[in-house]
Amino acid sequence: ILGRIADSLKAKGHIVDTISIDSKATALQGTPNLASSPFVLSRFGVSRFNLGASSNNMESHITAMNEATVPESGVFGDFWSESLVKSLSQNNFMYEILSGSVTNTSFP
Repeated sequence: ILGRIADSLKAKGHIVDTISIDSKATALQGTPNLASSPFVLSRFGVSRFNLGASSNNMESHITAMNEATVPESGVFGDFWSESLVKSLSQNNFMYEILSGSVTNTSFP
């Protein structure tokens, strides 16, 4: 139900996203093939990607390698690369937002 509400709000021009804690909640699923998948966040927060990188700009190298596609790349390779780049972007976004957040309430 909540996923279809989010779909309706998006269709009206609102910026909407769905976030689930620890698992994909069925209630957040929108219209198949139209809605974006809910973002699943761990109850323990977000860790920065690749803390032990062997290069200071490892993430930019990974992104550059996966953004550069050619017609011979193949549909599965393109999909995998797109998913990886999207995941890295989401990880950075959520890490930056949540790393400075503090709650005063304990949750079960």
